[in-house]
Amino acid sequence: MIIFLNGPFGIGKTTVGKLLQLRLENSILFDPEEIGFMLRNVLCELDPVTDFQDYTLWRQLIPIVAELLQKKYERSLILPMTIWRPEYFDQVLSGLQAVDSPVYVYTLIARPEILRERILSRDFAVEWSLERMDQWLHNFKRMDLGTTKDTSDMSPSVVVNTIIKNIDEPLECK
Repeated sequence: MIIFLNGPFGIGKTTVGKLLQLRLENSILFDPEEIGFMLRNVLCELDPVTDFQDYTLWRQLIPIVAELLQKKYERSLILPMTIWRPEYFDQVLSGLQAVDSPVYVYTLIARPEILRERILSRDFAVEWSLERMDQWLHNFKRMDLGTTKDTSDMSPSVVVNTIIKNIDEPLECK
């Protein structure tokens, strides 16, 4: 099983992912952003981009690494990642679906003022996130992104409980 947590930067995907990992037996938190950082470091002079998601190689590597992790460790994967471009989302999702089924997609959103407040409370990528926030929210509203959860008035633990309740197959929880 793969649980893909999507949504804008600052929405709480990583926090929810870490809590899910604590609750779900045999799960691994796999953050595709780490692949992006590696590619940006390797390719910065050869192929500079402002967003590592623009690397086709990044979108190709996510399912490959997911498959290797599942084969080696035989665990469910939890992926927190902002993917707001529909074509990139479709490419990554189809790659993940080829690795394992089911792939549960949860898109976490919040009202703009709540999201802005959450972004401002972070200590990294604040300006970059604020500049892109409106575009992210616009795209997330028009894309078919699985189950959308408005987290404006929800704590991360409530979001986790909601996700666990909505997963169709029975899970063993810690």
